[in-house]
Amino acid sequence: MRRRPKQILLLLGTLAVLLILGEVFFRIYYWYLGRPVAQDANELCLKEMKQPEKYLSVSPDNFVYKQEWDDDPTIGLVPRAKNYDVGGLLLPLEPNKRYKAIVPYMQYHNSQRLTNTEEFNLTKPKHVAKRIAMFGDSFTCGAEMPLLFNIPSILQFMVPDIEILNFCMVGQGIDHMYARYVLESQAYNPDIVIFNVLDDDLRRPYDCPLFRPKITTKNGHIQFEKRDYQTLKDFYFNYSVPTVETYFVKHVFWAYNSLTKFKRDHHKGLELFTIMLDDLKAKTRQHNQTLIVVPILTEPAQNREKQTYEQMLRILQEKSINHFDSAQYFSSRKKIYNNQSFYYIRDMDHYKHFSAIGNAEYAQALKKLLEQLQLIPRTPHYFFANFDSLTYLYLIPEDIAKQKPEDFKRVMAFKLVA
Repeated sequence: MRRRPKQILLLLGTLAVLLILGEVFFRIYYWYLGRPVAQDANELCLKEMKQPEKYLSVSPDNFVYKQEWDDDPTIGLVPRAKNYDVGGLLLPLEPNKRYKAIVPYMQYHNSQRLTNTEEFNLTKPKHVAKRIAMFGDSFTCGAEMPLLFNIPSILQFMVPDIEILNFCMVGQGIDHMYARYVLESQAYNPDIVIFNVLDDDLRRPYDCPLFRPKITTKNGHIQFEKRDYQTLKDFYFNYSVPTVETYFVKHVFWAYNSLTKFKRDHHKGLELFTIMLDDLKAKTRQHNQTLIVVPILTEPAQNREKQTYEQMLRILQEKSINHFDSAQYFSSRKKIYNNQSFYYIRDMDHYKHFSAIGNAEYAQALKKLLEQLQLIPRTPHYFFANFDSLTYLYLIPEDIAKQKPEDFKRVMAFKLVA
């Protein structure tokens, strides 16, 4: 019994020494990594975004994060209006020196913060049969392909009597899509609302809070809350990095969160997706709009991604929401193209985006669904060919009887300017 106090003191002393050694080790470790210590990815984001090198300018009178994005107090990051210089590639045309070719890319935004080359009136023009508002991430923006080869542009080319307002935003999730639908698209009174949802879009609402809306769910409804920092400028000049913190304890939390956060966020994302669909059904019905939600699966897909994709399909079926199985559709169409991939394969990146032909086939699947729902008249269906992403996408009628020179069409990746 007399020994016990000494043993306890020895144990406490040993633990204290281990904690001190652990603290010293992890301070050296993070110094070597060259990044701040954090208990999770969101805290790391806050600390990194406090660093001035993350911004183009941190002057109080000229505060700029990125050339391609702006801040919105409620939505978070949004496309920067009139972002032509950043989002366009200028090509010389030889031997024709009278014109230059502008190839717009996904950061090419009009004055309304839409990823479109054209401007839109708030009121739908009389010659337009249907106005579509489309929402999505980089797949809808057309990452790695010219903007005129993205899904909305090709769909509009195939169905000339429609308008498609592209509310996409690179790297954002279903929370951002929902916010832009509610807060921005209603001013244009669309007839059709289309959400293209990648499985990873379900997790993204729980990423760094600086870049996205702050939403909560209550009684089966989605509510917007005031963001902790309404702008990045507000954050930068008001957030302070903790002056006292333990590297050892935060690293333990980091290890735990690294193993569990992704799964937890996906689970919460599925719950949010389910509530969001109910909310969208009610709002689109109220505004006499047709709702379409299409899940997207990457290639090659991991088991977790396949499971999430199947869960999204099942939820859409249970709620009787218009949709189609994009993975199954691609699989059925691959035989026509000798099993070539519909994705642009990039090294060092798991999330590969659609190729020009992949965008076109996805757009055609949307067209077939719109025809099936009798929202647009039936128009020819096509095979697609593309040999250079900076030139043309060719549309070849599937009906052999119509494969005459005048029935072939082509979409240009560029616009000619004097």
